[in-house]
Amino acid sequence: MIKEIKYGGYSVNPPDYECSDGDLTMSLNAINEDGAIRGLKPPAIMQNIGSRRLVLIHSVPGHTNYILAEDCDDGTCLSYIDSTETDVDNAVLIKQVEEVVDIKTVGNMIVAATKNGLRHILWKGEAYKFLGERPPFLPISFGAYKKGELLSDTSTVYTDVPPHTLEHYSKPGYNQLHIRATEEDSAFWGKVCNQALGLLFSSVADAVTSKGYFYQPFFVRYAYRLYDGSYCWHSAPVLMLVSSVRPVIYISGKVAGSESLNMTTQLSFPYFALAYRIFGDIAALKNWSDIVSGIDIFVSAPIYTYNQDCKDSDQLYLTSKSSYYDNSLNKYSGFRRGRNPSAGEKKAYIGTYALNKDGDYIDRYFVFADNNSNILNLPENENFIEDLQHTSLFYKIASLDIDDLEKMSAMTDVPLIKTDLTNINTLEQLKDEYNSHAEVVPRSLFVYNRRLALTGISITPPPAMPMCSAVQAISSTSTGSAFVQPDAIEKIRVFTRVNGITCTTEYSQSAADCDYPFIPYSECFPRYIYHPDASAFRMEITACDGNHYALPLVQHPFLNGAYWFGGLGETPVDVLNNKADVPGASLPIPIKNKVYLSEVDNPFIFPATGIVSVGSGEVYSLSSAAKALSQGQFGQFPLYAFTNEGVWALEISQTGAIVARQPITRDVCDNIGGITQIDSAVIFPTARGIMLISGSQTQCISDLIDTDIPFDLTSMPGMSELHDMLSHDNAHPDSCLSILPFSEFLDGCGMLYDYPHQHIIVYNADYPYAYVFSLESKSWGMMYSDVKFGVNSYPEALAIDNSGNIVNFSKTVDGSVGALMVTRPMKLDNPDILKTVSSVVCRGHFRSDRVKIALYGSRDMFSWYLIGSSRNHRLKGFRGTPYKYFRLAIVADLDTGESLSGVSMQFLPRYTGKLR
Repeated sequence: MIKEIKYGGYSVNPPDYECSDGDLTMSLNAINEDGAIRGLKPPAIMQNIGSRRLVLIHSVPGHTNYILAEDCDDGTCLSYIDSTETDVDNAVLIKQVEEVVDIKTVGNMIVAATKNGLRHILWKGEAYKFLGERPPFLPISFGAYKKGELLSDTSTVYTDVPPHTLEHYSKPGYNQLHIRATEEDSAFWGKVCNQALGLLFSSVADAVTSKGYFYQPFFVRYAYRLYDGSYCWHSAPVLMLVSSVRPVIYISGKVAGSESLNMTTQLSFPYFALAYRIFGDIAALKNWSDIVSGIDIFVSAPIYTYNQDCKDSDQLYLTSKSSYYDNSLNKYSGFRRGRNPSAGEKKAYIGTYALNKDGDYIDRYFVFADNNSNILNLPENENFIEDLQHTSLFYKIASLDIDDLEKMSAMTDVPLIKTDLTNINTLEQLKDEYNSHAEVVPRSLFVYNRRLALTGISITPPPAMPMCSAVQAISSTSTGSAFVQPDAIEKIRVFTRVNGITCTTEYSQSAADCDYPFIPYSECFPRYIYHPDASAFRMEITACDGNHYALPLVQHPFLNGAYWFGGLGETPVDVLNNKADVPGASLPIPIKNKVYLSEVDNPFIFPATGIVSVGSGEVYSLSSAAKALSQGQFGQFPLYAFTNEGVWALEISQTGAIVARQPITRDVCDNIGGITQIDSAVIFPTARGIMLISGSQTQCISDLIDTDIPFDLTSMPGMSELHDMLSHDNAHPDSCLSILPFSEFLDGCGMLYDYPHQHIIVYNADYPYAYVFSLESKSWGMMYSDVKFGVNSYPEALAIDNSGNIVNFSKTVDGSVGALMVTRPMKLDNPDILKTVSSVVCRGHFRSDRVKIALYGSRDMFSWYLIGSSRNHRLKGFRGTPYKYFRLAIVADLDTGESLSGVSMQFLPRYTGKLR
């Protein structure tokens, strides 16, 4: 009988008794494609990098750079070499950094995830420039000084004065105006109020806001302007409490007739200019000039102390200077709590303005002309405190280019972009940011649609900001026991809850950092302090006099931060003799179920909309099932998040927000180094085997080769000699034949995607063989492997071998390749009948002298005996003991275009007529 057998692919399932004749139990350097066995040639050697590791390939204009890593003292030395350079000794050192755990590129920026956080490296010109984690935060102090006094008046003759008003005004012995609470009187005094407000509004617009000055409280803050026009590393909003009282409006009048009154309305109030002063290490900031293009200054709209809509005249009343001073002004009594300063007192108070930009920043009250002056009290803004605490919109008034920044020795006026601030809400608005001052330490990076994604995150909350940039400026020229020497140090401790865990950060600043100390004490304390972390709940300030101040922080309703507001009353801030006994967890705090996604082409800004929680476990890594268009750019398809709870599908909305849709599979990737993106799917190793996920569907592609009891090829006689014919340069030539249980091989494996050949190469650096899966034929093969680790290098499949060579699986070597194939037990149509094989002929397209064969027989599929062998593809002229099962071993030297299709076997069954 003659049987024609087609070769299949490498498999271990189904069991040997059930498998098809022609399936292979060994397919070393060979794989079944296009219906035939073809050789798997070794990868082309590109260049040698010695003991260094190729961790990244960076394509920049005119160059393709290999980023190399080498272990050095306490970290990793990063260097680079042009891909065309053949001498690795010419590699240029970039920087020694902490241990690198992952590294990716975003445009011309390299982002390295180290064990201590992110490090940024910029390709500039013809070299790399190491930047570090982030630019230094530059303290800028703001103060408001009195620019002038607004004096304006207007006179109006009213002919419809209510009789009661005239009667009381002209009553002998009265030198003040009085209002009788009647509807007629109220209507008249409403007109008087409108006259006063009209004068106020027009005068303010003409003489104050149009000239770039301020007369009502406001906030000021600044932010770094980046290369793309976005903003990051915002400062704290600083409350500029230039005044906490309403503008003073004087009125006087005389009877002009029996029913007329000549009323004069007069304004007299100060207005202020905004000044600033820069401190800190400007040279260190200018090292980031390629990223930070400047610093822009923003202010809020005025926070009005009075009601601008005067509709209810019952809110108005007239009073003399003495009663106004004692009652109204004392309601927001000055900036030193509990008492009014005398004329001769000269102390520096926090949250005030200066008489002039060169003088001390001190407290001050309005001066009244004489005791007979009548003052119209405008309606109070009953929401003033709430408005102050809820301010969140800021408008750009100044722009400082980074090249023009310099350390300043004194306050100077803020250089306004435009002088007219009347319609301030029409200016460019500052978008708030999220936790940019926190230190984020990821374990894995992924680039998707030119956005950088972080996973495996731990976070250190931001420390307090330099107090000189967080509160309104004070002067250090005043004397008194409350002020300390220039070498004094201030400490600020902030308590935060991250994922329910309480932790603390501490900030220390010497007086020299800001050229003057920040000295709080109970009767003179900042009204408002902001911290850029919405999770913060407590701030402790250690003053230079040894006192501790505990400030409860409240989450800001509209900004990503928390604040303390001490009110405008007379109650002093409590002094604590001891710090809070709150244990702080060790930093950083893991938040491993989070994914952070940056803005497009900007790996520095991670907006709140780009942060999502994925389940409740730990996110190991990300990948995308999108077909790659170019290196680092993918289409609009979902991301996959690999967690210890399974794989989740993530989508990115048009606004850039991440949405965690659903868990696609509960299969857990147990080796993140094996996660590999292919054209339209992702493969990853699990306890079940190698899973392929595409869309919302998953399947195991390694079922055919997954076994915990692999067949021991070394038990077959002469197999070592056949393996030696492959001429592998290996210290243990038989190790290719000692196949490991597949689950053990996957533990620590890596994968490469050979896009041109549509091959997936599954390697393990500890073993000299690798599995190869053909995406076209859906069959498995094996190949000799000396791979140490792979390199993310789409569309090529690059790796580093144990000799330090960069090898490319997408470009194979010329010439032939030695392959070893061993079939699984062939039953020849009847597994339980003894058969005698008399002739074997290999079929295919190959040169006859390049194929050698050996035939083995067995009666139990455990013990195998060599029946015969041949130095060509034919085995004939033998007769002998019959066997039930046969294996064919083939050693072939296959060149390009050569293949093995199958085998023809002539045999004779031996029927005994008995059940066996």
